[in-house]
Amino acid sequence: MLSPSSHLIARIVVIVALSFSVMTTESAIPLSKVVAQPLSPFDQRLDYGPSEHNFALRWTAQQTPAKARVIYVHGGCWLSEFDHTHADSFVSHLGESGFDAWTLEYRRTGTTGGGWPTSLLDVQQGIKAILGDDTVTPTIIIGHSAGGHLALLAARSEWHRQTPVATVALAPITDMVAYAMGKNSCQQGTVPFMGAAPHEQPDAYREASPSAWDYTDRLVWILQGIDDIIVPKEQANVLGAKSLLLPSVGHFDWLMIDSAAHRELMDVLKTALTTLEHQQK
Repeated sequence: MLSPSSHLIARIVVIVALSFSVMTTESAIPLSKVVAQPLSPFDQRLDYGPSEHNFALRWTAQQTPAKARVIYVHGGCWLSEFDHTHADSFVSHLGESGFDAWTLEYRRTGTTGGGWPTSLLDVQQGIKAILGDDTVTPTIIIGHSAGGHLALLAARSEWHRQTPVATVALAPITDMVAYAMGKNSCQQGTVPFMGAAPHEQPDAYREASPSAWDYTDRLVWILQGIDDIIVPKEQANVLGAKSLLLPSVGHFDWLMIDSAAHRELMDVLKTALTTLEHQQK
């Protein structure tokens, strides 16, 4: 189990690294404000695989019964340098808001041994471990940025047909070829994640791109900020997904509790839960 000091050090590393690697617009909320938010200690750790990075942390709902189960897949350009800790305050708040909230850690590009398709396989395995044999509890999978990319791909898994699941992707990367052509530091992480350039592995890039799939038979929302300069708004175009584009919203705004973007997200979660409950009747 990670010590409180380890969490603090990791969170500081993420702030410093992202502060130098990307820029924000005046209207965008910086990651430093997200990381500075208060959070409560997690209640449970679940190890789901052989790697030290194969684990999930749980914040139990502060109401009984819980509204639903939420599984969060963090972003960070798929890079090992960026772990779950930068969004722990966001997940902690979900627990305080009545959700049985989990954050899922997984192997990523670099020292943690991830990349394509290992990172996706970890996310799929982790979600299955959290769900267990429970095919009744409504579940909402939330992914942000690179985590939104993996959450959307995980939504293609067959267990979606056996469990009431909705997916909410926040500023997700959906077109891997287009994203690999970009110049910002996160876009430049695409080729290392995939292990090859688009022209070298075109089939892999297609398989790894949610924009190449039809989500009409899935319950999927995409939330995108127009002022996001890390993931362009054009990435919000996925067949079958309900896409919401918000003006004056940047990349990390969704994780800032009580921001306009966060309030919109909470409304979408209510809608998703209502839809899942209706489908169960």
